[in-house]
Amino acid sequence: MIIFSHSRHQWTNKVQDISQKGNDKLIIAYSNFIKERKISSKLILFEYGEDVTASKELISRLGISSKVIWCPKMSRKEIMIGIKFSDLVCGEFSHSWLIGGTICEALAMSKPLISYRDKSSLYYKDLDLYKIFNSYSHEEITKSFITYLESPNKFQKIAGENKIWYEKKIVEPFLIKHLKYFNSLNIEK
Repeated sequence: MIIFSHSRHQWTNKVQDISQKGNDKLIIAYSNFIKERKISSKLILFEYGEDVTASKELISRLGISSKVIWCPKMSRKEIMIGIKFSDLVCGEFSHSWLIGGTICEALAMSKPLISYRDKSSLYYKDLDLYKIFNSYSHEEITKSFITYLESPNKFQKIAGENKIWYEKKIVEPFLIKHLKYFNSLNIEK
């Protein structure tokens, strides 16, 4: 089971900073998961962000260094290849975001996304959104990993629906807008 997380490592500053990602929650959840389930698994992380050293130290303290693969910071096209070969993509676990790079990349590649969405926010109330496996705490993230292990087909079905959502809500409007613009230029052929 390959769990892919390409979010920037930023979590040690406990002030409610907008750039916090909750990487510590993911690392603790993964540690709990592999110790409980004892399956063949790897967590893919990237050397990107202010708290890479803190994340590596946490991984070492938890005794899971052999289960984590660290990749250097790389281009989006290379990240997409990694996503393609993963089972799950993890987003952020500190703040609730509607859209962002990690989210779009998981949706585009038809991969299940574990991330945080504040369901109580009125902002999300009437929006037609893609589905995530909503997790905020390390306990909830661990539970999402276990649920995936027990019913991967459910996760894959939702990931397929999310790709359709992404194409209809993100890709098609972008293409229509830009085609309209280029057609308005009246460039002679």
